[in-house]
Amino acid sequence: MLVYTAKDDSGVYGRTYATLTVVDLPVKDELKKLIEDVELLNADDYTPNTWSKLQNDLTKAKQVLEDNSVWQEDVDSMVKTLEASIGSLVKRADITKLELEINNIEKLDSQKYTAETWDNLASVLVDAKAVAADKNVTQTQVDDI
Repeated sequence: MLVYTAKDDSGVYGRTYATLTVVDLPVKDELKKLIEDVELLNADDYTPNTWSKLQNDLTKAKQVLEDNSVWQEDVDSMVKTLEASIGSLVKRADITKLELEINNIEKLDSQKYTAETWDNLASVLVDAKAVAADKNVTQTQVDDI
């Protein structure tokens, strides 16, 4: 119990009793380590959509790390959120082979093919270009072309 003496507005001293609850500061070591790990990652290795989500969560995690008024539950929740964002990162697809194939197809002479086969190839080319242009494309999508 905490006892302190104070004057009121009339100048009279009085005793006030209060109960002081001591709360342990939250342990933030795991959150700090996760933040450090995320800061070592390279944005160019991941799709923009998943990287953007991670960066938003990283900003929130840094706020929790710096905030001395948060509870342990807040820290633990932020650790889970940041871990989920890390786990959701999608590697950028390697489109090198796809771009090579697109270039090879574009060099072909349509006059050497039947209209039907050329139309099929042209359709695949349109799809391949769309996939190659998509910064959020997965490797599976590239491989399926």
